Amino acid sequence: FFENMLDAQDSRNLIKALFIPTLLLFVALWFLPQEVETPAVHVFHLFTLHSGKKPQYESVAIGFNSCVDLIVRASSVLDALGVNKRPAAVMHDQVISMNTLLETYSYGFFHSSAVERFLGNDELCNTVLQAAQGVEHKDYYIGGNAALMGLRFAESGAKVLLGGAVGPAAQKLISEQSPGNGKISFAAGENGKDEIHLIMEYSAGELWDDASASRANRFIVHCDHTSSRLDALEQFKESQVKFKPDAIVLAGLHMLEKEPKEFRTRRLTEVLSFIKSVPASVPIHLEMASIGDDDLLREILFTVAANVNSIGLNEQELAHVNHVIHSVTTKDFSSFKPLVSLVTEAIEATLEILQAKNVIKERSLGRVHFHALEYHLIAVKEGRGWESGLDSVVAGSLDASLKSCNIANPGSVQLNDLFELFKLPFMETQMWGANPQAPQNPSVHQWKNTEKQLEYSLAVVGVCKSPKRTVGLGDAISASGLVYHGYNKPKRS
Repeated sequence: FFENMLDAQDSRNLIKALFIPTLLLFVALWFLPQEVETPAVHVFHLFTLHSGKKPQYESVAIGFNSCVDLIVRASSVLDALGVNKRPAAVMHDQVISMNTLLETYSYGFFHSSAVERFLGNDELCNTVLQAAQGVEHKDYYIGGNAALMGLRFAESGAKVLLGGAVGPAAQKLISEQSPGNGKISFAAGENGKDEIHLIMEYSAGELWDDASASRANRFIVHCDHTSSRLDALEQFKESQVKFKPDAIVLAGLHMLEKEPKEFRTRRLTEVLSFIKSVPASVPIHLEMASIGDDDLLREILFTVAANVNSIGLNEQELAHVNHVIHSVTTKDFSSFKPLVSLVTEAIEATLEILQAKNVIKERSLGRVHFHALEYHLIAVKEGRGWESGLDSVVAGSLDASLKSCNIANPGSVQLNDLFELFKLPFMETQMWGANPQAPQNPSVHQWKNTEKQLEYSLAVVGVCKSPKRTVGLGDAISASGLVYHGYNKPKRS
């Protein structure tokens, strides 16, 4: 009956569709202790809250990175390269040799953290890609933050303008993988260039020499010059004028990391110029990503993030932001379930600092979408045009559960499947830290910080027991949240 519930088009069908799951939810909550919620009840709860909600945007322009993802088991690539001993775990900002590559991978594996690096050596790049292409089990998918978010918007029925490296292989993959009634067009036309990114995945509990991965994650390497130079910027800027989007998403700025500082500054200044040219009625969202260079992250934050309406980031990215603009290093951020009080404090401080860097009076940061493995949180600043974040955070949490378990059709899910597929992380009271708003059952919760004029919406994630997918989840989560988050240009007095 999920299918009936999700497809209800009028109030009569909606009432019928909601009756059974609502009744089941009521019965389950009645007989369970107040502090206990099963995965099935929680996911049902999210479905019920999400049912009947409508996408907020009919057209979305998204730049600047897209590519072809080659997805393989990390262990298969290591075997193909003849690597059987784990080297020291060292995080290198620049990967220019096999040694720095393996040490950086070792660091990511040991900490089970997502890492992405540009290979600054063409010979090394060819060696690793050839090894990966030679393994028996491999898959090709469309990749890149912008392209992955574009697919999610198309799934909602939106028309999408995609700026990035889109050659013949990428166009074919987009055609095969684009769901829903949405249509994706390309700012580069039909003559784009394909770029390949290697996604090396590992599972929770997987062993490598003397180390064990505590969670499923991935290690990404590439030598994508098209995205690193933001080559799509000018065509994207020109094409979106005629496209007239309802919203704009900027992603892939982290790809600038391998470029010289002067080049990065010039391109980010040109991105800011583009932002200034967009009508204030069109919200702009910036999707963050893993960046090793503190100076680049600081420049992206102060030049771009301070002048958009919304940003999306995960626990590792928020930790890095916290370190770069507050000069504070907090290990707690790297946990799967960082303290809610710690996250909200970091968000509040970040909003204040970035507001001071804002140079566009008609546009300022008023929304932060934070997503960790076990819960998602959306902060909305009053008076900056964003509606309540509850529908948005529920959509993102639900999408994280479904996509990690590779459930393309929610209508196919049966009641018993929910118990087998998902586990529910319990948000213990101590996880809220010093936050006085900690509820008895915080699986879906809202509260306000009246002093800071912020509304918070939180949803716990039904975590997939055996993840079928890790790459692109953050992009899908942020896009899903944005799809269902309405924006109205704030009135200026």
